[in-house]
Amino acid sequence: MIALGWMRLTLALSAGTLVLAGVARPYLNIGGERGGEYAYYAWLALENGNDERAVRWGAEAVGIDRDDANSWLYYGIGLHRLEQYKEALAAYERAVELDPLLAEYVDIDDLRAYVSSIE
Repeated sequence: MIALGWMRLTLALSAGTLVLAGVARPYLNIGGERGGEYAYYAWLALENGNDERAVRWGAEAVGIDRDDANSWLYYGIGLHRLEQYKEALAAYERAVELDPLLAEYVDIDDLRAYVSSIE
């Protein structure tokens, strides 16, 4: 009887630990790669059409690693989709500054012209 109770307690604690780990993992930086994880979450949000969430994760990613071009790109795409064009342009420019090959994915010149026209 005691063994059965101990087994149930152990299972309950194990299940609770797994749930806590799943919920808290994005907020823990055990491996030092939190910025990359946040960039990945931003990309996933973009893929799922959740632009607000992509901007939040992108902002977190660039706040942690200001030199990650992909973080800036994903952040910029989310901002662009939310029609925050000036901020998107700044994010795109930073992404291309860090990795010039990303210029093929965004048309900075057209966006720059558009932002100039609405200011």
